[in-house]
Amino acid sequence: MIFELLSVVNLVICATGGNSTGHHDSYFDIDENVTDEELLEWLALYDEQNTRSGNFDSFSGSELDYLEDKYPDYAWNKIDEKNISDVSGNEIVCIQYDGTFPYSDVMSGLAQSNSQSTYGGCGPIAMIGVFDYFARHLGYDEIMQDPTSENDRIELTRLVFNYTPVINIDPNHTFTFSADYVTAFQRLLALEFDYNLYLNVIRAYHIGFWGGGHHNDYWPIITTSIANGMPVTMSYLGNDYGTFSKHYTNIYAYSTWRGTSNSLELKTVNIIKAKHNLDLYPENDYICCESSILDEGMVNLIYYDIDYSQCHSFDASSFQYDFVNGNGGGQYFFYPIDATVHTGTGYGDNDYVYTTRLRSSYIENEYLVMSPKRQGAGTAYITFTFSHPVERVSFDASLWSASEYIDGQSFYAQYYDYSVSNFVNHVEYDLTTFSTNKNNLKNYVLLFKKGVYDFRLYTNTIYPTGIRNKGRIVLDNFNCYYN
Repeated sequence: MIFELLSVVNLVICATGGNSTGHHDSYFDIDENVTDEELLEWLALYDEQNTRSGNFDSFSGSELDYLEDKYPDYAWNKIDEKNISDVSGNEIVCIQYDGTFPYSDVMSGLAQSNSQSTYGGCGPIAMIGVFDYFARHLGYDEIMQDPTSENDRIELTRLVFNYTPVINIDPNHTFTFSADYVTAFQRLLALEFDYNLYLNVIRAYHIGFWGGGHHNDYWPIITTSIANGMPVTMSYLGNDYGTFSKHYTNIYAYSTWRGTSNSLELKTVNIIKAKHNLDLYPENDYICCESSILDEGMVNLIYYDIDYSQCHSFDASSFQYDFVNGNGGGQYFFYPIDATVHTGTGYGDNDYVYTTRLRSSYIENEYLVMSPKRQGAGTAYITFTFSHPVERVSFDASLWSASEYIDGQSFYAQYYDYSVSNFVNHVEYDLTTFSTNKNNLKNYVLLFKKGVYDFRLYTNTIYPTGIRNKGRIVLDNFNCYYN
């Protein structure tokens, strides 16, 4: 019978934990002819054969404290860190954790659904978190009109539980096939929210392996998704990674640490950070573990993407005629200047961008640059206004040089919020991580809520001193996507 079960690829296992919201699950696919009894027998054997004695527990809190405790012979430095909020300005909500999407809403939606589960299952609950992210932070009101409305949250919960099949093994254990998860996700888009979202916009994919050793297959999916502002849903069937074990989580951030021992041996550790969707850590809505979990068997990922039908592209050279002075030379004006920039070859929506600039210019016949640091200045910005919405923006940026004196300087991506009639900060960038070579720019991505037509790159300094233009940020290669 065990060999018959080796067709496993993806099934969700949910088990209640120690309190009302402490449900764990994981998933893998399996031959549908296998009985529940055979499945439980195999799971018990799997647990017995895959329990390790090492310290692989999850944790919540200081990553540095964790590393120093587990690897005391190393001195640790963080060398990379990414969060979906670096792109969308927001993290995914931890469902059931607090009043943002409370446990009571989940239970109310469950009671109104046709689910026979006593708690709903962590797979469906993780899906609720993903849909909430698309609605709350990316503006897909077809999914949920008002995420602050209790009624709308309950209705989303009801629909997810209705569409996502679960198998009730006993009052504390449920199963959901991951193929059912993805199918339910897409059917909800098509049948309940908006068919166009299913057909042309939002995608869900899954990948999973029965055996271990697939870290290098999973890790690029996680890093690429987070770099594009997308969460990744992970489940792990094993029982030796603390709260991650037999549980769905929504990964939203990661960090990379480099350790050096006294003998100069180097060690690199990646830390995954995920919303647990439980009320287990009153002080934190997330849990962490090492990415070594991805080398275990029975790890599965569900990842997401957005397709865009339109792209408005332009680069620094598009500004060569409009961001200069009357003599055609670069100049950082101390007052705002409006300009309509022809970015294409025609006369459509994708051929113009309406701009307002301050202390920004096209200089040396090559570079689009912002410079806030000079006596009498302190602020530089470029406002981009479109006749079409802008939902995703990618652009390249760097500092002009390593001598820009950026102490006290901030850099923001902003959007115009019509509810307050002003620009608001969306993402803040850490200028100390920027390239210091004007010819070696790095790419940055932004996700805005649907309905944004104006965004601004804004930098200011608390030390507007000197008679030279400093704090210079170089910009290029804009791609503005929308549907």
